[in-house]
Amino acid sequence: MGENEKTIKRSKFWQYENITYILGKWAWVFAIFSAIVNLLLAIWGISATIQIYQSAAAAYYAATGTPYPYIIVLTFSDIWNIIASIILLIFAFLIIRPRFSNKCAQKDWDYLLNDVLLIGNIRFPWMFIWAIIAEILGWWSGILIIIPVILLIFAGPKEYKWKM
Repeated sequence: MGENEKTIKRSKFWQYENITYILGKWAWVFAIFSAIVNLLLAIWGISATIQIYQSAAAAYYAATGTPYPYIIVLTFSDIWNIIASIILLIFAFLIIRPRFSNKCAQKDWDYLLNDVLLIGNIRFPWMFIWAIIAEILGWWSGILIIIPVILLIFAGPKEYKWKM
């Protein structure tokens, strides 16, 4: 069986099309949901930290009679989660939705397989990079990107060409 016949056979009977379509189509919504949840948790974490600090300061004042210096103690993770959540919201609207989710919804597998970053003569799919960025910014937010990417690259309707 020639390479062209394998491609035709894979594209005609691609068994993972529906799951790739569904997960990819909703990946941007899941990223936004993840960003909002992380943002709310970070705000709650900052609020809890401030309340604990104020309670400790009040207890210190009651025990010693001297005021405890008031400084806001914020954790790096809460600050990072706020910044990352805002970036992820923007990233989901500007990159994930138009360049990935809309293409999955249209079943435009050719676009997704050919939207690559050329590193020398290696074709590296942008989808992988977006999934990694989403994972860094929002924990589980990239999972609905990475699953369709793996299915497209390794079990897709066409054999993926890693080299030019």
